[in-house]
Amino acid sequence: YLAVGRDGGANSYAGGREAYYQWGNNTIGVNAHHDLVFAIGGTAVVKPEVIIEESNGVTLVSESGDTDSYTVVLGTQPTEQVTIIVDTNTADPQILVSTGGGPWSSQAQLDFTTSDWNEPQTIDVKAIDDSVEEITTWPPDTHQSTITHTSYSSDLNYMNPESGGTMTVAPVIVDIEDND
Repeated sequence: YLAVGRDGGANSYAGGREAYYQWGNNTIGVNAHHDLVFAIGGTAVVKPEVIIEESNGVTLVSESGDTDSYTVVLGTQPTEQVTIIVDTNTADPQILVSTGGGPWSSQAQLDFTTSDWNEPQTIDVKAIDDSVEEITTWPPDTHQSTITHTSYSSDLNYMNPESGGTMTVAPVIVDIEDND
């Protein structure tokens, strides 16, 4: 919850899922993505992030061969290369990933440099066709698997020194249509 201005005066705005308050050349607020946004002296301060965009807002594949994809891109320009490891949880293999038309695997690696950080990279996803009936109640005839993402970099904005230099990124939950 963000209280917008003490008096809701001309320097404040609240509408839809956004709210901002300005004083002088400074601004603080929350945007429609629930990110805290602020600017000091008129210069925006943007938090570094790894942005995942799923096609149609979900990732849906089938054991019958239907594939899907999503993109990954950095939210700010890094000072050093950023590597994202994409992992399909090899303890219970249900899905495989591929990048750039390469071979299917349980892991993939994306590298972002200071010059291509804002160019989305595509992860293709496919299900492993097994003979096990794996069904949940909703949606019918589906089950799920999780793809995790971990960021590695010497750029302090894209790492967490307390976790050995990695930064955990949001997972992708994959809906898998079962054919058994």
